[in-house]
This record gives sequence, C-alpha cells and structure tokens, in this order.
Amino acid sequence: TFSGGIHAQGPADSFQQIMAIPLGETLTDDIRMAMQVHSALARTLDNPRLSASSGFMVTDRSTRDQLTTLASVIQACGLDGQVASGVDVAAEHLSIDGGYRFEGATHTSADFGELLLSIVDDHGLAYVEDPFDPADTTAWRTFTPRLGTAGASTVGDDLFASDAQRIQPGLAHAALLKPSQAGTVSATLDAASEAAFAGLRTVVSHRSGETEDTAICDLAIAVGADHIKIGGPRRGDRITKYNRFLRLLGVASTGRPPTPARPPKGEPACLVPVSSSS
Repeated sequence: TFSGGIHAQGPADSFQQIMAIPLGETLTDDIRMAMQVHSALARTLDNPRLSASSGFMVTDRSTRDQLTTLASVIQACGLDGQVASGVDVAAEHLSIDGGYRFEGATHTSADFGELLLSIVDDHGLAYVEDPFDPADTTAWRTFTPRLGTAGASTVGDDLFASDAQRIQPGLAHAALLKPSQAGTVSATLDAASEAAFAGLRTVVSHRSGETEDTAICDLAIAVGADHIKIGGPRRGDRITKYNRFLRLLGVASTGRPPTPARPPKGEPACLVPVSSSS
C-alpha cells in the first residue's frame, strides 16, 4: 500500500514493505481483515498506483507517516488489536560503505539499529524483516534479542536466502522461505526443516513478480508456517492465492465457515504488504 525504493521505481532509501498482519482466530478472519484494511487504505489514499506485489506506491509520505496512516486505517476499521504492523527493511538495498542510507541520511550500522528500534517502539511493530545487510552479522546478533525484548520478531530473507546451509540460530527469530529462490521443492523443504531444527519460525513468501500459481499456499500449510506473505488483495496473481486458501479450508466449496475456533497448526496468518518498496 506504501511502496518505496526500488519497488516504487525510486531510489533505494526507504523500507521495501510496510505490512498489515491480521491476527484473527481463523484464516478466514485473517483474509477478511486483510481485504478490509487494504480496501480502506485504498480509499484513504485515493487509489494510488500499485507495485508488482499489489502494494500502494506512495512517494510523498515518510515511513513514519505511512505507518501512522496504516494505524489510523486499522483503527477506523475497528480492528485495533486484531491487525498488527510490520516492515520489510530490505537493508541489503540500503547498504552503503558499511552503513545504511535511509530517507536522505546515512547511518552507521549501530545508529541504524537504534533508528529501527525507535520506529518499532513508536509504532508498535510486530515484525521486522531484513533489518541489516546479510554480511552485517554482528548487527543481526545484537539487534535480534533487543527486538525480541520489544515484543517483535526479526525475519531473515536475504540473510538466509531460503538456503538450508545458511540457516543458523541466533541471527533472527524466523526464516523466510521462497520456493523460487530455493530452486526446488526439496530444497525449500530442506530449508524449512533446518529452520525448525534451529528453533526458528518460518514465513513462506511470494516474490514481487508473481504468476497465478498457488503452490506457496499449499507449501505454507504443509510446513506449518507461522505466516505467509501473499501481497495485496488486488489483481489475479494475488487473488488466486487468497482463493486457494479458502478452497483449502473448504469454505469456497461448502459455503460453511471453518469448524475450528482457532486455526489448527499449519494454518499461517496472512501478511499483506501495505508498504511495498520490495
């Protein structure tokens, strides 16, 4: 919904994604809330252009302004406490000379970590993906426990690159899995297995350039992923994935809501990119 940096065809100096994270008791609740927030945000922003992942591209608002707007929309929808916020920093694209550029300024690794923590604290973020360059492992090891103390999770995307051999404990709280990045289904399953062995949660993710293939939905349930990133509920390549989840739950065919009051293990929550610089 707010797309900056390379996903908005602009300079890489802002977060790649700002996401709405539904916290419903069932997956159908998550999908309903995702669509409700996304539609309300579209009206608030007067239907701006969409990025490749169906996030809104808004270049005239700072990251903090975008987060404030998202929080206001969530509140206006009556979903306070039911929808959290998260960001994909995609710091690999912000890295410069051992530091990080962000919204016109350059920061040392340590200062950038403090900046991120202040944003997490001020805006109540629950999820921070790729806060540092993959090579900046000292920063990862310092930042992750501090973020955990703040009640949020670090997620490694470029850090682990969906590669079982790169996954290790202590760097992040969760590993992102992209089948097209891993290369094969077996390599993706190996990465999921290694993440579980290392005590990490898993997030199955789309790519910015998607097709209407829905295999990541089946994968997310098969590996018991904690979250899945699908993209904004716009356009066929994203909508097909939301529909696949409904079919997997039997809702589309029976017209009945899912029977469990809470999602059984293996039903991931949906992460909807609200700000998509990725």
